Amino acid sequence: MSARISTMFVPEPATPERIVIATDGGAAGHAALRWAIVHAGDRAVQLELVCAEADGDLPQHEVREHALHAAERVLRVILPLAKVTVALQAGDPLELFARASQLNELLVIGTHHGEHGHSHARGLPQRLAAISACPVVVVPSDWICRRGPVVIGVTADDIPPAVLGFGEHEADESGEPLRLAHAWDMPGVGAEDPRWDPGIESIPERQSRALGRLEVLARAADPELRIDSRLQQGAIVTSLLAMAADASLLVLGRPRRSAVSRALFGSVSSGVLAKPPCPVAVIP
Repeated sequence: MSARISTMFVPEPATPERIVIATDGGAAGHAALRWAIVHAGDRAVQLELVCAEADGDLPQHEVREHALHAAERVLRVILPLAKVTVALQAGDPLELFARASQLNELLVIGTHHGEHGHSHARGLPQRLAAISACPVVVVPSDWICRRGPVVIGVTADDIPPAVLGFGEHEADESGEPLRLAHAWDMPGVGAEDPRWDPGIESIPERQSRALGRLEVLARAADPELRIDSRLQQGAIVTSLLAMAADASLLVLGRPRRSAVSRALFGSVSSGVLAKPPCPVAVIP
């Protein structure tokens, strides 16, 4: 299958980027807030800080309300060009944030590494990344801003335009290089591609050639961007985590195709988001 990458230049939007920051009032929410501040930089973005309260969380209403307004004051000082709003909403967090994703261009949410923490520790970021209408950035609660490449996890035959565009934009904005990362493993018995002749080309050679073709096309999309590629044999999740160990951002696509594709994404994304090495962007 040939790679399909759009090389069309996409101009900056005429209106400010709309970003919603999901907070749980704890460390995960603070991490999401910090990442959004770095992402916004000195641009005139629209930031909405939203805290969702399920029924069992209502006793902490005043504490969260105070924390939201304190965060609003900080945002107004650090990002004077940004339009900042805050909202404390009662209801199911997944439903509220999913609805917010339909009205915004980016959703940022924190996640806890361990079992303890607030509502975001109970799988909310993973579930939200699987259904969000806009890109979702999941930020580890212990995240510290650092330099490093923007890594895109790719398959051997395709980089969806939305995924490539997001990764290239983030690399351009941060001044970091772009890395294409592809992991492959030996197929199971009976799973070989019938079109592949083992006497002509080995599996590693085929994977390397395919990744090289994607790198050429990515360079054509943005000739001035520094781009490299990494290929690793092994379990997809383990390999992606290794290739993104020094990354400032890991970008994954969320397929809309077959049930098999969605199941594969679910296993890969769940594994990556369970212990992300850096902020992870999931692009629908």
